[in-house]
Formats: sequence, C-alpha cells, structure tokens
Amino acid sequence: MTTLTTILGLIPLAFFPGEGAEMIQPIALTFVGGITTGAFLTLLLSPVLYSILNTRREKKYDDPQSLNNQLIEYDSRRLKDLDSVL
Repeated sequence: MTTLTTILGLIPLAFFPGEGAEMIQPIALTFVGGITTGAFLTLLLSPVLYSILNTRREKKYDDPQSLNNQLIEYDSRRLKDLDSVL
C-alpha cells in the first residue's frame, strides 16, 4: 500500500511537469520505474520462484513431513472414509 501511494503521488510530477520541474522530472521517472519494478519483483517473482524451488526440493527428498505429501495422505484417508460411509 505504501508503494502504491508513493507511485500515485509521483505520477503527476513524473508525467505532467509544471514550470521549473525540468530538473525534478527525471528523478520522479526514476523513482516511479524503480518502485514499480521492486514491487513487481517482490509481489510476483519471489513467490513464483519460491514455489518452483520448493516443489523441486519436495520431489527430490520425498519428505513424508512435507506439506504436499501430508495433503496427499489426508485426501486418500478422506476418500477411504467416504467410501466406507457409502
């Protein structure tokens, strides 16, 4: 939210300069681009990379305590319970 307010606050300065803003406009453009790129990397790229690397680690070690393996075991138990009820 802080990133969004900073970007929205700098957009008028970066794209609609007034009198005497010739020196500040490049700085505002740099800030808007940098903050936007940083937000993209933090909010999108980092979770995707974590998910990919974590999946590879779980497949490599086949840890019975891993969340993926626990969910598979839970689902199989639940299906068995549903079959016994029906």
